Amino acid sequence: MSIDIDDPRLTAYALGELDPPDREQIEQALAYSPELREEVEQIRQVAALLADELAAEPMPHLTPAQERALCLAAQPRSRPAQTGRTIPLRSLLALAAGVAILASLAGLIVYSLFLPPPSPTSVVQPPWPGTPSRAPTRVPTPGAEMTVPEYRGTEPPGPKGSDTPFPGQSAAPVGHVPLALDLPRPQFIGTPENIRVEALRPKRTGQRPMPMIPNDVVNAAAGTPVTSSDPAPVLGELKMITDGKKEGPNARVELGPGKQWVQIDLQAEHEIHVIVFWHYFLVARVYHDVAVQVADDPDFITNVRTLFNNDRDNSLGLGVGTDQPYVDSHEGELVVLPKPVKARYVRLYSAGNTSNDLNHYVEVEVYARAVKQGP
Repeated sequence: MSIDIDDPRLTAYALGELDPPDREQIEQALAYSPELREEVEQIRQVAALLADELAAEPMPHLTPAQERALCLAAQPRSRPAQTGRTIPLRSLLALAAGVAILASLAGLIVYSLFLPPPSPTSVVQPPWPGTPSRAPTRVPTPGAEMTVPEYRGTEPPGPKGSDTPFPGQSAAPVGHVPLALDLPRPQFIGTPENIRVEALRPKRTGQRPMPMIPNDVVNAAAGTPVTSSDPAPVLGELKMITDGKKEGPNARVELGPGKQWVQIDLQAEHEIHVIVFWHYFLVARVYHDVAVQVADDPDFITNVRTLFNNDRDNSLGLGVGTDQPYVDSHEGELVVLPKPVKARYVRLYSAGNTSNDLNHYVEVEVYARAVKQGP
């Protein structure tokens, strides 16, 4: 089925408001049309920018003069002098209801007349290719934090002179610091879908604890080469996966449908402590068969180890996974290793998601330190 780029269903799909039958048709068209996918991305970015501008607008407040006008409008009229005639109770109730309605209407009219003019705002322009654009605004959505794993690594001791750790933290070895992540802003927009995935990780309560890492551990993946099972991504370039950019129109790489992987070359053997990765967090979705492996060689033959695997039916062929599926969010998936492992290559797998069969990556970070080589 051919979908025109001006089809209003594209906007409804981008905002998560499309009915299941139409959504399936749109997703089939998106799988074969880079132009339609780009249009959907532009719609989502503009929607996020507009939401940010509206949120930044100050709420109007009534001046003392406006408040007095409203009070006068709401005051009941003085009763006329009584005559000998008795008014039925039903008529009195109807009259009171009419007065209340008129007072409410008068209040609204006075409010609109005295309301100060809106402050001037800049016009939001869509981020067209080749022109500078501000980073898209992430619109917080309740439940966005439901997707983050509840790893509880060792954490720093409490205030100086105290043997009590900070709340939610445990003592850590000397020379360790808490992992500090540069997180993008939340970006869930539209109406969240009712995702039905077996063994889905439950919503986390409270703040995510950060593991302790040696103070010389850094993001060793920054700027390193990236290869993939899909060497020609549908959108973006593979180098964007380690460029440090997690927001904006050019922050996402889209790979083809089905089983795909990306591979990070750390350029030398490293002692790996933590791996963090972001698939896609504009719309709540679960990516299928997510796995992370490390190895000593680029072909993943020598000393291959699996660090994370939620492939419950072994469809990847890497073994049955025991980790839980999760909803991707702006916090990223945090894989904390109980003990550091040494490796040069890191490979991440996925096989589509609950929205479509495509695979996406925004960023991969590998927190590690280089292994000192002997003389």
